[in-house]
Amino acid sequence: MMNWIKAYLIAAVACAAAGCGMDSAQLGEYVKKEMQEELVKTSGLKDLKMTDVRLIKGEGVEYSGVGKGEIGGHVVKFDVTCKYDGKTVLWDAKPSEENFALLATKEKARDICNALKAAWPEVKKSAKETLDAASKKAGEYYDAASKKAGEYYDAAKKKTVECLDAAKGKLQQ
Repeated sequence: MMNWIKAYLIAAVACAAAGCGMDSAQLGEYVKKEMQEELVKTSGLKDLKMTDVRLIKGEGVEYSGVGKGEIGGHVVKFDVTCKYDGKTVLWDAKPSEENFALLATKEKARDICNALKAAWPEVKKSAKETLDAASKKAGEYYDAASKKAGEYYDAAKKKTVECLDAAKGKLQQ
């Protein structure tokens, strides 16, 4: 067991001496912390909470990726570029164009919602007028049908009485 601990310590010291640095995941964590501090301080995004930075190694010392943060429950994305030579980290981030599409979509949805809210009383009034007109028309049809049914009943009753009278007359003969 002690041999493993010694071997691990020797490897760690050798790595540090040789300038072994961070892998992509560790670099992403480092940049995330740096972005959190810098963006809140310089751009006034006091409510920004960086949640993740994912980087992929490109050519040489270059890395690129995406940073995600949250402001008031809304996800904010950043395009992140980074140069890391094993010792020094230089990073740059700019808001992703995806944010603008999302904001435009949210604004459009908000505009539609506001328009619907403004139009709702008129829609409600129009629906009530349509319902009232339909109810009135249904009442008229009911009255007309009842009248017609009454006429048919009266005609059938009259015809039945005539038939019965005719049948009585024939029976009496």
